[in-house]
Amino acid sequence: MVREGTYDVVVGNPPYQGLSKTESFGYVTTTYPDAKADLYVAFLERGLQMVRPGGVSAMVTMRGWMFLGQFTTLRERLLRGFGLPALADLDSGAFEEISAAQVVVSVACSVFQRCPPVRSATALRPTATDDRVSAGMTGRKRAGMLAQAGRYTFDPRGFEVIEGEPIVYWWTKEFLRRYAAAPKLGESSPARIGMKTSNNSRFVRRPWELPPDARLNGLRISPTSADGDPPGWVPYIQGAAGRAWFEQLDEVVTWFRNGLEIKLTLDEAYGMPPQAERWYFRGGVAFAPIGSHFTARLHRYRSIFSTSGTSLFPTDPSAVVCALNATVSRAVLEALNPGTHFEVRDVNRVPCLPVASAGEIVRRLERAFDEHEAARETSVEFRAPGPTRWAATQAWAQRAVDREADAPLPDSSPESDGPPPAAGVSFAVGVALGRFDANGDGVLFTAPATALPAGILFLAPDDNDGLSHAACAPLHAAWAAHGAIVCEGDDLRDCLAHSFFGSHHKKLYENRPIYFPLSSAKKSFVALVSIHRWTDTTLQMLLADYLHPTRTRFVGEIADLREAREGGDKKRAREAERRYAQLQKWMEELDDFISKVTECAEKGAPPVDGKCPPRERDAPFRMDLDDGVMINSAALWPLLEPQWKDPKKWWRELASAPPAGSTVKVKDYDWAHLAKRYWPTRVDAKCKLDPSLAVAHGCFWKYHPAKAYAWELRLQDEMSDPAFRIDEEGSDAARAAFLRDHATEADAIHQKEEKRRARKEKGDADDKDGRAARDLYDDAEDEDVVADEADA
Repeated sequence: MVREGTYDVVVGNPPYQGLSKTESFGYVTTTYPDAKADLYVAFLERGLQMVRPGGVSAMVTMRGWMFLGQFTTLRERLLRGFGLPALADLDSGAFEEISAAQVVVSVACSVFQRCPPVRSATALRPTATDDRVSAGMTGRKRAGMLAQAGRYTFDPRGFEVIEGEPIVYWWTKEFLRRYAAAPKLGESSPARIGMKTSNNSRFVRRPWELPPDARLNGLRISPTSADGDPPGWVPYIQGAAGRAWFEQLDEVVTWFRNGLEIKLTLDEAYGMPPQAERWYFRGGVAFAPIGSHFTARLHRYRSIFSTSGTSLFPTDPSAVVCALNATVSRAVLEALNPGTHFEVRDVNRVPCLPVASAGEIVRRLERAFDEHEAARETSVEFRAPGPTRWAATQAWAQRAVDREADAPLPDSSPESDGPPPAAGVSFAVGVALGRFDANGDGVLFTAPATALPAGILFLAPDDNDGLSHAACAPLHAAWAAHGAIVCEGDDLRDCLAHSFFGSHHKKLYENRPIYFPLSSAKKSFVALVSIHRWTDTTLQMLLADYLHPTRTRFVGEIADLREAREGGDKKRAREAERRYAQLQKWMEELDDFISKVTECAEKGAPPVDGKCPPRERDAPFRMDLDDGVMINSAALWPLLEPQWKDPKKWWRELASAPPAGSTVKVKDYDWAHLAKRYWPTRVDAKCKLDPSLAVAHGCFWKYHPAKAYAWELRLQDEMSDPAFRIDEEGSDAARAAFLRDHATEADAIHQKEEKRRARKEKGDADDKDGRAARDLYDDAEDEDVVADEADA
């Protein structure tokens, strides 16, 4: 049956299977080298081996071979060595047995002929490409095939003008000529893959998790941008999540000591430095490599960009962002790679098609985006809720970049969208807690004297609580205007105590909220506490100023009610009995709340259950914003559980971290200061093994003096500061001891660093425009720290 060169027709629906899951991996890759990506490719080749000259091989396969870079060699060999008389591009929905939701199964039917290539082929696209998930689409595609709908005639050799020769059969000859004549992005500003931290939970935060005085706004890109040293936390560009035109500051990454912790982590794990470091903190254009719809956006801040925030650095970013967001460029890119993962090589192949008035388009967009960010509460540029024209201006910009080359800019009178009703209430909560300025000056570095004391809004069921404070006047006004449609509750107190956090605040701040709802079991007593005003005595103040006084008041009222119950007035006695029963329930709930607050304040959180390891030692809770909301909330899980379940899970993970040297793959948060606070022995043992953890906990020089000396020299060069030192407790004595007791090793480290610097300087000097040398240096420079063989 498997005789080669025998059959007139071979027909197959081969398995779609990654070779890592097959037992015959070695055989397939040896016999069919181009089939490494998927088993179906071997069947494509085998079918053509089995047919006689003039015979045809027809296969139903995944459609990736037509476009993706990993199939370039196969594609070129098939198109240049065989005829392709027919091709049906069915995308998803080709099989009735497969759910329409499983759009990952995107197929094509190819008919190759064992004959010399011909200049004419037929392709069918029987339904529109956006008909991906709908009932009955298999039948529509079958009908389209029979009716020859979506028919294209193309030259299989015509794609040679495109790197990788993807089979974009729907491109006209005219467009192919236009594409071939246009310069490509990769020729002038190739895309750069950025930094992978290897541990985002440790190194990445939301900007609102940081102290209010974090100097992030100082990194805003403008004609007068300063080039000074960035602060410890810096903007970090990741995926777009559907955004276009401008990159909002959505995440930050630690860059203390020029990223020493991250560099050590990558060095220990992969023996490599952060990618493309020379391009950090420059203005550029980012694109999201993952997603079915391509978008590009300008860097708004001097940032580090990630692997999912791959960026280009053209001389005219405005022109490039307009060109990339034009419908024609998006169509080109989505044609070059119709999957859900855009690669650097795909963007580098996009033609630079000029957009007239690109600078003016971007200026109008920026004005609207300034307005939008000033009205968005989670933005570092937030000032106060207000209307925004951002959505309408983006629609106008899309029309502008898609217009004919000689056409004027379209008329622009974008309508504003008003702020959502909840924005006013949320803003008023922030004003009361001292987070925001009441007059619209945005986030405050220091809370005014008019704000609630200690950043605590205490809510109690007897109405004797923080809502009577003058700081809450704007909150009452906002509730009167919008309360009925903001959250469930009979009144403002009920809303804030029961539903504001879950229905609005936690969602707005993407599960990293800035007001912690410390709550009793039934949420009768709730303290909304601002993390940015938290001090080492916040829990003690909650007890002393709110919980204990409330309890004392209840005790007094209960005593009065006992007398009323025993009086002669029956009606008054019945009312006293009801009130007495209610107060007793509140007292029981309050006492439980006081007990939990006291334990967290003085000792730490208890285990979540019998399987959860207890804390190693007792220690008062201390908020450390560098640890992030997740870790800090975990240590308060008993107080947050009534309204927020995640901290309990996070505490279990924190408590259950494996010991030093373990190979068990579980979540490990022992980088956190709070982990060392409650499990010091476990964390210290890991610091002895992991230099990056040693840096995090201030014992790098103590446990890794040779590495500390090497990196200290390296950072002196990177930061252009020959006096730089890695300062830790005892670091001066450890440095002196290392230089004294290990002089030979220290001298070798110093010589190695000098050689690295010399190679770096030579590489920069040899390449006048700096591009090739930078790329080479980016790949090799950090290896010098740990490998003698590194050769820049």
